[in-house]
Amino acid sequence: MLHFNLYKVLTSRYPRVLTVGLLSLNISSSAFAADPSQPGNFRYQVYSNTAAELFWNRPSDDLIVTSYEIAINGAVVINRDALSYFTDSLVAGTVYEFSVTALDNEGNRSIPATISFIGGDREIPDDDNPEQPPTNNAVPAPGNLQANVYSPSAFEVFWDRVNDAELSYEVSLDGHQITTTNGTSWYIEGLQSAQRHIVDVVALDAAGNQSAVSSVTVKTRDRGPDTVFSPDASDITDLDSYYDQDGYGTVDVVRVDVRTNTVPGVCTIDDQSGCTLADVIADVNPDDEFDAEIAVHIQANDFPNDGSNSNASLRQRGGSSRGWPQKSFRIKLENDDELWRNEDRLQLNKNPFDTSRIRSKLAFDLMREIPNLPSLRTQFVNLWIDDGQGPEDNGLYTHVEYAGKEYLINRDKNKDDNLYKIEFFDFSRSDLKAIQVDENGEPIDKDLFESVLDIKRGDDHRNVVAMVAAINDPEQSFDAILDKYFNKNNVLTWITVNLLLHQTDAITHNFYLYNPVDSEKIYFLPWDYDGTFHPEPVLTNSYANEELQKRLYSGYARGINSDFISRYYRQPGIHEKILAAADELRETYLTDSNISERADRYAQIVGPYLSRSPDVDSTSYDPFRTQDFASSVSGIHDALRNAFDIPMPPTLLNPITRADELVFAWLPAYDVTRRNVLSYELQISTSLGFEADNIVVNIEGIPDATEIVEYALDISALPSGKLYYRVTARGDTDPQGVWQIATNTLNLNGTTWYGVLEFETP
Repeated sequence: MLHFNLYKVLTSRYPRVLTVGLLSLNISSSAFAADPSQPGNFRYQVYSNTAAELFWNRPSDDLIVTSYEIAINGAVVINRDALSYFTDSLVAGTVYEFSVTALDNEGNRSIPATISFIGGDREIPDDDNPEQPPTNNAVPAPGNLQANVYSPSAFEVFWDRVNDAELSYEVSLDGHQITTTNGTSWYIEGLQSAQRHIVDVVALDAAGNQSAVSSVTVKTRDRGPDTVFSPDASDITDLDSYYDQDGYGTVDVVRVDVRTNTVPGVCTIDDQSGCTLADVIADVNPDDEFDAEIAVHIQANDFPNDGSNSNASLRQRGGSSRGWPQKSFRIKLENDDELWRNEDRLQLNKNPFDTSRIRSKLAFDLMREIPNLPSLRTQFVNLWIDDGQGPEDNGLYTHVEYAGKEYLINRDKNKDDNLYKIEFFDFSRSDLKAIQVDENGEPIDKDLFESVLDIKRGDDHRNVVAMVAAINDPEQSFDAILDKYFNKNNVLTWITVNLLLHQTDAITHNFYLYNPVDSEKIYFLPWDYDGTFHPEPVLTNSYANEELQKRLYSGYARGINSDFISRYYRQPGIHEKILAAADELRETYLTDSNISERADRYAQIVGPYLSRSPDVDSTSYDPFRTQDFASSVSGIHDALRNAFDIPMPPTLLNPITRADELVFAWLPAYDVTRRNVLSYELQISTSLGFEADNIVVNIEGIPDATEIVEYALDISALPSGKLYYRVTARGDTDPQGVWQIATNTLNLNGTTWYGVLEFETP
């Protein structure tokens, strides 16, 4: 297991941390039309031959400023929300011109403030007695400094602004200055567990006068010596610092500008030379073979204009979301040598089904801290598209890192590792037939292979075929399969996190499988979390179709749809292991405070965008009480302890005739918690509705069995013609509450009937 420090200390007059904590943005929606004012009182101090620091003031009327762009000799070096910039990369005797430009949330720019000086053209400060800014007793020190610890690697400090003075604050960690902020809190993550840190906060007025120091000692949470996740040589994890690199260190909204360069004409699967943005937007069928794609030019604050007509391609992305007025897009860069944040594409998701619009980022950012489950980097994006009539605001999107070649390279993996995005895959015999390969591991039928496993990387797929074959081999124990092909910590973490976050879609799709070259191990990786942070559905004692559908997808029951998950849930003691894992994750990473702090911060950042056009016009926005995100996870955690005994459903088999009997048989239900002794109720009806007058057979108390449950009836006791039968599995602890119907469905005249099988008698 890898341990690391997020921050790096540079020896200088005012040391700096290269990767900073996350900062909340305070954006006013009342002044979007005005350009920002020029940063005021731009000044500098040279500390050594190579080090200097710049300072500036934020004018009091600039409520819309979200960041400042710093350039050295015309080249942009950083974009950040701060009132100072430190560098130790100067060359003595070299003339430098620095500029700082204020940016607002719409990308409007102020007139730059500029300043010039010669590197090293000051006396080098005495390190034993460094000169400090003047302390002024008239500047009130930050009051009521305190800390909230959110996880073993993250905490936040808060303070009061005394007398409502207009002050900025310098924050230092363990004696090293981190940042300057106008706010009254500071957040940091990526720290080691069970470590003590000293945070100092100093107030500064507009003249640079400094208050006395306020300090607080903070200890990160201990992961604890006892863990359900026993360390293994095959464990997988990402360096937490990776998620703060390449511009991802601050949670904010970045503006991305796209300019089309199209001429209307032919737009077909064979000739897309005449495709336009209108064709891309009209491409609402995700299942056909045609993806309308056009050439575009992209630029952003951290991807400057390269002067070309086009440098990328744009097409629509997503499945069911394509039917919504606002579309999601994929932007793929043309040049592998000119990447955005070391990535070759932007996956811009509108997430129309998420009324808060923060669920996806919130989930992935929480998972970045969790061992054994590598996450994905995310970024809020404000997309502007110029289709010939000038830039038009397309609103807020969430970019989620693409899992492909760059995903592997950026994580120091082998770029030829196998990586699969799940289309529809339940580890079944039918999947095994679909993914057949030749002697070199190449798919025999690539289209059929990718209908279940979309190949993102890799050429030799024999290992994933061997794994699915093993799962479908009755001679191999599931525990032996887990040991050979999987990492148990990865599987347990993936299963438990999905349960706690209510990721109900990651059963037969919406996840990745990762198989390193020269390894038999296959790892689960997360994907698509915009439907998370909802409570488990409240079940009623009803056979109404909508109630039966909820019951089939409740808790452990939905795992029946995957042969892998179903077998995983049938391991002895697995419920206790999942519950222990949930307890550990809730005590360390998925704490109420960690979830709520992030949710509140993210909601404040996206709110100004979602409450105005275009998002407010076509996508419902519900700020969602930020505490509800934590309460949904807490509620599921409680349900795991007390209410997850709804059985995995049985599966009905076709009745068979044996002499004068009709034998009804079904694969048994299974209570993962093992709290209940199950029995079955068999009902036969002349109608699909199973109205009381139409039920011709009602047998209760049929005992459970290990392999197949059978019950024989005299054929003469049944009426002739078309009949329907259903089986209800009931638990002995609460027969009217703990029950389940079968997985079988019957579709007639546009209606889906759950738990029913049709048959005929002579």
